Amino acid sequence: MPDVRPVSDLRQNMAEVMDSIDTENRPVILTKHGRGRYILLSIEDYNRITALNELYEAIDEGIADLEVGRASNFRDFAQQLRKEMKRRNAGQDRISKR
Repeated sequence: MPDVRPVSDLRQNMAEVMDSIDTENRPVILTKHGRGRYILLSIEDYNRITALNELYEAIDEGIADLEVGRASNFRDFAQQLRKEMKRRNAGQDRISKR
């Protein structure tokens, strides 16, 4: 379960909010006027979410390739998926090294 706090907490207690993300290992949802507005999360969580989204996109692309004949079988699909994920992961490594 994420930690829910008003955005004013971030302004007043930034160090505490950031520590909470690290120690609780969960995102913090910031509310504005009582409604969820922003999410703060660790770079590791961000990278994991991004990698999963990219995996789902690559799977969808692979299925589309199978459907139109650009890949003829599951082995071709799997090879293309591995290549695509390696290419996309190379881009993610640059983000985490900043």
